[in-house]
Amino acid sequence: MSDLDLQERDGYLEARYLGRYSLERYKSLMERSTKACTERGLPRLLVDISDLQDYAPTMMERHEIGVAGAALSREIERVAVIATLEQVGPHSFSTTVARNRGLSVRSFHDREEALRWLLGSGRDARQV
Repeated sequence: MSDLDLQERDGYLEARYLGRYSLERYKSLMERSTKACTERGLPRLLVDISDLQDYAPTMMERHEIGVAGAALSREIERVAVIATLEQVGPHSFSTTVARNRGLSVRSFHDREEALRWLLGSGRDARQV
């Protein structure tokens, strides 16, 4: 089984991160999924980490994830992340760090809500 499941959808790429969490592995998954998105000419990326096991990065790792996500996603218009509350915590620090660096990104616990935002118009990047 692969650690990254990519599915091209109408107007976006869906990337499911699978397996066990480690910071280096996570950054590799981010790099592979953003590269696939831009290579396919898709403007938006849906990342689902809800099945990623042991995802409990430290605060420093969350900062590093946000910085890397913003740097890797420069050519992507919008990124929605689906995660459990336990995975992102109450403040979604990684997405805040990435937004502060110019990425239009939000995290969600509900897939339908994530898709509405991802595929909607406008530049609303407020956090849930």
